Amino acid sequence: MRGYETYFWETLTRMYAENGEQGDLRKFKNRRLFRHTFRVNNEFIPGCRNCGEILDLAALDWQRLSVMDIGTSMGGFAFVAHQKGAKRVVGIDRSKTMIRFARHVKREVYGISGPSPEFFCTDFHTFRKCSRESFDLIMAFAVHLYVPVERLCRFADLYGRKYLLFQTHTINEDGLDPVMKVTPDVLARIISAWSGFPKYELFKTYEYKRRGGEKSILRYLIKFERDEAPGSLITRGRRAGMRMFKVAP
Repeated sequence: MRGYETYFWETLTRMYAENGEQGDLRKFKNRRLFRHTFRVNNEFIPGCRNCGEILDLAALDWQRLSVMDIGTSMGGFAFVAHQKGAKRVVGIDRSKTMIRFARHVKREVYGISGPSPEFFCTDFHTFRKCSRESFDLIMAFAVHLYVPVERLCRFADLYGRKYLLFQTHTINEDGLDPVMKVTPDVLARIISAWSGFPKYELFKTYEYKRRGGEKSILRYLIKFERDEAPGSLITRGRRAGMRMFKVAP
């Protein structure tokens, strides 16, 4: 590994150690996987290696949107949303190291001096207690391993005004999301019923093998959209509670 790759690997490793989160470093397993995660067309890009391609599928008018990225990790999707012209971007994550690294990339790599994108070390439960701000778009990419889907849907219903972008985990050999144990289409119907976003559309997304550039890992991006104005925060809260009560088994 050379240049940026070595620098960021060492920076990330140091931050994990300082924050006492060394165990989380295993998600990258080794430097080779770290290199694979961040290299696109032989250019090192901090974040997610194909997040730009994924967000392009949603076909949104980004310049009119305020965006929240739940489980932002290193800020890959947040940075792309900012580059696409989103008027405000907020990324939240429970990992202190991920937030420190995202802020570091914002400052040292992209040279962004303005407030957006902003990164906060918190979960959305805590965020709800300290902020009444709502967003045009809620992004939640493969976070339902850590956050129950019903809670994520309730948050999206309360704080999402127009759109919800949701990505499944890697689809297994049976064609199921490994967390929810249902097909992507069934998962989309569940989230639509629980979140108050009746319109939805599914897109296939891929990661790539380390060698040869062949498409391999299959996930689905699900774009949800409201068909009416969301109303006041109090009204949304009451509606979300009734919706969850009706759908819950």
